[in-house]
Amino acid sequence: MTAHTASRHPPLPDRHSLTVVLPFSVPPVGLLPAFESEARLGGLRALLRSARLRTASLSDARDGSFGPRLPHEDWLARQGGAELPLAPLALAFDGGEPGTQSWWQLRPVHIHAARDHLVLTDPALLALSAQESSALFDAARPILQDLSPRLLAPAADRWYVGGEQLEGLGTASPLRAVGRNIDIWMPSGPSARLWRKFQNEVQMLWHEHPVNQAREAEGHPAVNSLWIGGGGALPAGFAGQDAFPWRHIHAAEPALLGLARLAGAQLQAAAMDDAAPAAYDLIWLDALESGYLAGDWGAWADAFEALDAQWLEPLRQGLERGAFGEVRLLLGGEAALIEADCGGGLATLWRKWTGKADLAQLLAPAAAQA
Repeated sequence: MTAHTASRHPPLPDRHSLTVVLPFSVPPVGLLPAFESEARLGGLRALLRSARLRTASLSDARDGSFGPRLPHEDWLARQGGAELPLAPLALAFDGGEPGTQSWWQLRPVHIHAARDHLVLTDPALLALSAQESSALFDAARPILQDLSPRLLAPAADRWYVGGEQLEGLGTASPLRAVGRNIDIWMPSGPSARLWRKFQNEVQMLWHEHPVNQAREAEGHPAVNSLWIGGGGALPAGFAGQDAFPWRHIHAAEPALLGLARLAGAQLQAAAMDDAAPAAYDLIWLDALESGYLAGDWGAWADAFEALDAQWLEPLRQGLERGAFGEVRLLLGGEAALIEADCGGGLATLWRKWTGKADLAQLLAPAAAQA
């Protein structure tokens, strides 16, 4: 997805604070020793060496290990002054007006069969074109309109449906379920059976749809299901301008950019590698997502080294020059976030005296166990 900047007045002061969110920056615990010994991440190591650390944003577990959203998604949902649903925020980025009505996001997805269970493929790997999405949406529309007349498809891979019949539906983020047995992440609650009925009808309709026949003939995965999530309504009287603390943002995350838009920010497309950390007070870097979700740790490590060189090393240099009052890194794992407040304090002096930061030890609390 294209990165954007989001800006609103007033301009940032000198020595402003900066928060940098790095989803999927903590590998599974079994890979931490190799990560520690092999990762060439000079910027990250230097920033952590001078940081005060804590583990934050632990989710309520649904399967004994993980909550239905990833920790960085939990953090994002709390940035508007209250716990906010992510679907209406993403809709705001996609040009919709969520108001205070309930909205759910629908993601066209591919689910494949493993030996004894079903597995969700990373939705981004479908690379669904606008034409393919439009054809599938038009086919599914008569079915989904019986669920709600409020039905929108503003982006190829993000559709939205009104939630008037989906009260109490419990869902999981697709990023949480990718690559796993989907049984535990399927919708639950009083509306789950109703949703499953509509989902099954769409799946049957799409089974031999011309779009899927063409995709399979070209060696691409079929679009064979819909993943629902992020549902809810923004609170009555929600005023993003008053609650949203950030003024200048660099990100590609739709829900974050939608929240910024509701707060009055002006959005503009930007290159993801156009690194100028001092221009922002919030930076969200998601370059590690695809490698992590695919379990391609070589690609993930390469992306991390590029991100370190493009963003974290310039950030370290800016902090050293006094360009920031403080820098907060949020390192996202599957179990938690590591919050690292960089610059100043006794922890800074202590780490400088005790040598380099041990990445494996510092990141272990946020790492997945498997």
